[in-house]
Amino acid sequence: PQQEQPGSVARRDLKFVLYARKSTDEDTKQVHSIEDQISTCQEYADAAGDINIVEIIKEQKSAKYSRNRPEFTRMIQGIKKGDYDAIIAYAPDRLSRNMLEAGEIIDMLTPTKERGSILLKDLVFPSATFGNDPGGRLSLAVMFSLATQYSEQLSERVALGHQKNLKRGISSGTPKWGYTRDEFSGHYVPSPIFDSIKECWKM
Repeated sequence: PQQEQPGSVARRDLKFVLYARKSTDEDTKQVHSIEDQISTCQEYADAAGDINIVEIIKEQKSAKYSRNRPEFTRMIQGIKKGDYDAIIAYAPDRLSRNMLEAGEIIDMLTPTKERGSILLKDLVFPSATFGNDPGGRLSLAVMFSLATQYSEQLSERVALGHQKNLKRGISSGTPKWGYTRDEFSGHYVPSPIFDSIKECWKM
């Protein structure tokens, strides 16, 4: 368990929200599924013994662009209203892959004279260590930056791959009804249900 700072709220008294996200445009082989993330976070919380999860928020939206995730926005508003005090997520890149929302999280972790208190009182990752001090916030900013860079490079590689496929006459995207993609040529070819689809159109 974390050591309690003088005058701070004990972690066992904080209301944690568990945030799990999987983008619909991410390869399932590259990231943990939502249920895997939830299971890992819950096991971590059980082992810690002082992490009280009051709600689980699931989202299947990309974090590359800001203001693209309604559940993330709802979570941030809940923190500002006092519904939650802290977040547990599998890894920093589950929270953000864009610098606007990354900055918003870091700002809520930062004490300010105007606000009077820290909005986000704890941030926990089973896959990474975080301590809310200047060094910890700097490390978190670096992790968010790396996640943003990865997302941008992935988009560039995908776009380049599509362009190369088009030049070679290889299809991209999801085949239409009645067609499938040939494993060797990459071209669309009639699928086993092609004749049935054709008859349906005639009818």
